Amino acid sequence: INASISYTDPTGATHNSDTGEYFVPLVGATGNIGDFKAGVALVTPNMFGSDFKQELDMCSKLGLANVTPAVAYKLTDNWSIGASVSIGYGMVDMTQPYIVSGVSFGALDTEARGFGYSYQVGALYEPTGWLSLGSSYQSKTRVELDGTTTLGTAAGEMEDDFSSVFYFPGRFHLGVGVKPMEKLLLAVDATYMDYSSTDKADLNYDQWADATMALDWESHWVYGIGAEYSASNNLKFRTGLNYQEQVISDSTLNPVTPDTNGGLSASLGFGWKKDKLSIDAAYAHAWGMERDVPLTNAGAGQYSASVDVVSVAVVYHW
Repeated sequence: INASISYTDPTGATHNSDTGEYFVPLVGATGNIGDFKAGVALVTPNMFGSDFKQELDMCSKLGLANVTPAVAYKLTDNWSIGASVSIGYGMVDMTQPYIVSGVSFGALDTEARGFGYSYQVGALYEPTGWLSLGSSYQSKTRVELDGTTTLGTAAGEMEDDFSSVFYFPGRFHLGVGVKPMEKLLLAVDATYMDYSSTDKADLNYDQWADATMALDWESHWVYGIGAEYSASNNLKFRTGLNYQEQVISDSTLNPVTPDTNGGLSASLGFGWKKDKLSIDAAYAHAWGMERDVPLTNAGAGQYSASVDVVSVAVVYHW
């Protein structure tokens, strides 16, 4: 994931983030255990951030990586169900100015890591050969963080350890697939991202006074449409469009945790299979629509974003 973010402050000066490059791995295996399908994977459901460190001394990176064993069972010719559990490793890195009464006293550098747990359940219904209906629910991941905050000032550095809790969002997903002809698959889906628990982060320091960081992140919907065309038994072409609503409210939005007025993405890809080897690749570009935050908010200004995503998957079938 290659992300570029633009921020125009209230004075009219424009600041462009250093290009944030995020590697999002996925490694897994599946197989049969009796009548069950089973598998295990390392997945990265969350990875995002910004890098204005050179211009504004602000940056962030928030990520979650899960080790996920899963199992699925075909109840009938039409119904399949599945479930998984995940052990998650979360990371939060932030740099932001330390401001008191409008005066900057230096920069706060915060790093924290921790583990959390979640589960997922899903079902697939295929009433005919040309129609499939699916849904799944992924619970929130409550990550218990331990970290260090360093305050750098002209007089030197101060450091303290802290603990906190951060919630990565839950997801409820609905999808429909239709095959109007043998070689063409059409799909639509909607995903509800549940940020209801991401309203604040309590920082419990060892020596400093405890603090609360307001977040007020908003639950929202993500909508997608896509198509896959089978040019041959070995080659498939794919395309899709995706729209995502905004996440961060005006009250807490700033260059450390920026957001736009929703975003639209478009993708192109292909799948190729030969004997036991298959390769899937795709490119997606996302436009973060301009967002104006009024002067009454600490992060006042205009925000926009441009994101490029390149993905490649290699699968070997034993």
